[in-house]
Amino acid sequence: MHPRILVIFRGNKDKIDGVKAYFTPLLSRLRNKGYDIDEYYQKEYRSKLISFLRMTLYYPIATYFKSKQYDFVIISNDLLCNHALFCTKKSILVFHHVRNESESTLEYGKKTLTDVVLYFYRTLMYKIAFKCKSIVAPSNNALEDIKALYPQYTGELKTIYNAFDLNEFNNTEANINSLNNKYQINLNKNKKILLYVGTELNRKNFKTLLDVLKKLPKQEYQLLKVGEPRNKKNREYHRNIVVKNNLDVIFVENVDKVDMPKLFSLAYCYLNPVLHEGFGRTPVEAQACSIPVISTHNGALKEVLGTSALKVEDAHNTDAYINHILSLEDASLRKHLIRKGKENAKRFDINQQVDDWDKLLSGLHNVKTLLLNRNIKKAS
Repeated sequence: MHPRILVIFRGNKDKIDGVKAYFTPLLSRLRNKGYDIDEYYQKEYRSKLISFLRMTLYYPIATYFKSKQYDFVIISNDLLCNHALFCTKKSILVFHHVRNESESTLEYGKKTLTDVVLYFYRTLMYKIAFKCKSIVAPSNNALEDIKALYPQYTGELKTIYNAFDLNEFNNTEANINSLNNKYQINLNKNKKILLYVGTELNRKNFKTLLDVLKKLPKQEYQLLKVGEPRNKKNREYHRNIVVKNNLDVIFVENVDKVDMPKLFSLAYCYLNPVLHEGFGRTPVEAQACSIPVISTHNGALKEVLGTSALKVEDAHNTDAYINHILSLEDASLRKHLIRKGKENAKRFDINQQVDDWDKLLSGLHNVKTLLLNRNIKKAS
């Protein structure tokens, strides 16, 4: 008999972010294997005060009582504050990446009192959270970060790569006019579209892409940025750069999941300038859609991309990105990267990751059942 599982998400049920994208295909396949899985969504609020109070008071208590009817609770580190105070031995923590104190949630180089309080609160929660039954990392690099940061952890540590249902990326036929009308944007079919998908948090280093675009011929290139900023002040900062330099940049949010492969297919290449990544889903998604990738190798990206993408050593070196972009005019290189990228994406096929999760959950459940039976015998 499979264990009952509660998976906790941030935000709304219909909203797909990186964490939801990680879990959605997995949960569907695990349910098909017979697992009883429920989802619990914890809303975010515009007011930082309300969000902080719900995060520190309401959600920890609500989660504690809700979790009592389940064998295991799966939670990601972005919601650690909402759960860690009542973290029990039934918790499985998915640590997508280890955050560091240089990661500000506000515009570059600035922090508010709220940010400072949240940083120390998260630091405390991270330490408490290591009572978890198991910690899952999306890459070996992330796992090593966790080991280095918390060498005292004695529970089970395991790497399970992000899962991709590659069938979702087969429908790449795109009608540029249809997409322009649907999302009220102005993609230019006469320009080479440089694509980035993600937030505008500091570690994503989106500003460097704007610096790259400044140096490229304006009549030839357009930058498409897909996804919420997750930081309104950074978005304002980026828009000011766009306006000041008359850059051709499109910001679009809330793209339907079925349309993402179409947007990928319109791109000349995918740019990934991040400073740190626990895995890096979007470069792999681009590769699954036959799009060449230019990426840093920070964090887990060296492990995830290997030689299948053009590597940028210095994340802030605009000339390195530009040289790689221009090199893609070589048809043989482009064809080579597309082939290598497709091969790389297959490494993360969902079937292997589902088997890994099945083994982890079954193993933990068997141990829990064995201990429970022993306790019953002792009591009798």
